[in-house]
Amino acid sequence: MMRAAWVALGGLLAIAQLPFGSTTPNCPLIGAEFPPPQGLAEHPTWKRALDNLTAVFDYLDGGNISQIRGASYAVQIFSTNPKTPLLWERYRTMTEMPSNTSGVKEVDGDTVFRLGSVSKVYTVLAFLAEAGDVHWNQPITKYIPELVKYVGRSSEESFDSVRETAWDDITIGSLASQVSGLGRDYGVLGELTQTEDAPKSWDVGLPTLLNSSIPSCGAWPLCSREAWQTASYSNVAYQLLAYALENISGKPFKQVLEDRILKPLNLQRTYYDTAPASVGVIPGTLKDMYWNVSLGDASPGGNMYASTNDLSKLGRAILASTIIKPSMTRRWLNPVTFSADFYASIGAPWGVRRIQLDKDKQPHRTLSVFTKAGTFRRYASFITLLRDFNLGFTIMMAGTPSLSNFRIADLIGESVIPAYDAVSREEADKLFSGTYVSLERYGRRNSLVGRSFMTINTDLTKPGLGVHQWVSNGTDMVDMAVRLQSGTDYKPKSPETRLYYTQLESKVKGGGKRQSWKAVFEDTGGVDIGPQFWSTNCGSWVSVTGVTYASMPLDEFIFNFDSSGKVTSVENLALRSKLYKVDSFQLRASLWFDNVMIRLGLSGLADEAVQAPPTINDRATLLANTLLSL
Repeated sequence: MMRAAWVALGGLLAIAQLPFGSTTPNCPLIGAEFPPPQGLAEHPTWKRALDNLTAVFDYLDGGNISQIRGASYAVQIFSTNPKTPLLWERYRTMTEMPSNTSGVKEVDGDTVFRLGSVSKVYTVLAFLAEAGDVHWNQPITKYIPELVKYVGRSSEESFDSVRETAWDDITIGSLASQVSGLGRDYGVLGELTQTEDAPKSWDVGLPTLLNSSIPSCGAWPLCSREAWQTASYSNVAYQLLAYALENISGKPFKQVLEDRILKPLNLQRTYYDTAPASVGVIPGTLKDMYWNVSLGDASPGGNMYASTNDLSKLGRAILASTIIKPSMTRRWLNPVTFSADFYASIGAPWGVRRIQLDKDKQPHRTLSVFTKAGTFRRYASFITLLRDFNLGFTIMMAGTPSLSNFRIADLIGESVIPAYDAVSREEADKLFSGTYVSLERYGRRNSLVGRSFMTINTDLTKPGLGVHQWVSNGTDMVDMAVRLQSGTDYKPKSPETRLYYTQLESKVKGGGKRQSWKAVFEDTGGVDIGPQFWSTNCGSWVSVTGVTYASMPLDEFIFNFDSSGKVTSVENLALRSKLYKVDSFQLRASLWFDNVMIRLGLSGLADEAVQAPPTINDRATLLANTLLSL
């Protein structure tokens, strides 16, 4: 026992002596750091990124590369900005397209593909638009009459948890989020005995079955896990989700889909049942491509068809909350459970990917990406929503490519994500960076004085807006804010104040607006402890509104804009102060003049000479004449 204790203690001491990083990285508030850039499409950095992306696709298309040669595809990058809804598009028709194809001869934005599991996005959106998410935590037995008899069954002593399904534990939300515990498919999907081209059982290590053991339809048992235990992909879940919606709404699922999504968004190239072959890309026979194959009652999980134009329009509608309330969209675009991949989570029906924007210098700067992919025979589809960037992209493929839709998504992301990040930072820098000073009353005139001021800028190696030289009534508030948050006896080594966009805005009379930002007060002068079991150096969300003064938060900053969209001032609510954004030269001249006049005891003379805030020339002339008269 003593030896074991010494070994354990030695291990702890060894950990204590491990070298740590030099400084603590910033810990931003998760979400958008800056407002969406208004000039994205015209910005040279963005254009250069798209030119590089075009060059990559030119290489893939023109290089006789086997990975892409047998494929037709349609790719679009879209934005919620109404001025530039479509930022980039690319189409390819396979070189070996059969001359007698039943579909289109050339792929474009209106060409229809089969969606496979991307259909699930439509299903969840239809449910939310029709019934909301108030039913999300209700058991499925409440909405499907055939399952009512199973209510309470899981509590009975005779219940066999290995072979039976605890239906009253399965909720609407668990069905949508792939945590119901139900098996993947019901019917012929995934059932090897029902597959035409399945290998002989003995060739793949399976036993030979008696005919009586081969199911005529379906798979059993349905349940592979307890509900909410772990994520397990289920198409059956979406079939039940549609059944529940039909009973809640009193309408067929197809009608809900049309009334709530297809008609309001004018999606004329989106189909729930079979789509006309003449509008689709069909690189083979209709039978080989499964073009007319219907999934029947399983259709809500994977039967739909759409063009890239329509799928991009759907993505814009989701990001802009065109169909459902913004608060519901925010709840929807969030992960529900984890996966074994550290960077991947699962939503309804999203695959959620967390991308580090600056892994080496700022590992806590992350972007959450919401994706749904689908396949159907020789079709592949893909939609990604970059919620914090207000943009997304769609990928549709048909044929026999070995370059997957995920790899194409990688190529797009590697180009556009860094470019967008750079453009949004640059626009924010031009809009917000500068010096802000107080405008106080001295006698009969307003005066820009140096008792309260701050400087704001951006930094390529830092997140958000940086606040520097923040002085309030002669007090260094960058240092004081950290001390007030951590305890006034705390002495920060490298205090920082960084601001993050909250997406909260309000209009004011005259065409201006007010925009709210939240600050994080942190000390980055400590050592970076790196990943630990429980300890962390990134918990800024815990400290939001952690310091208030007379009910007003110290960490909230309100920027005021004029009708032209320029920032005119910034307010800190706790300090009850408004600092005005000024030109740096005007600031220096004004401060110099006021300080000299005040020190000479001549501020009253200045009041008499100038009734309104003087220009730089007025002040210089006044000061010169005053000094000459002494």
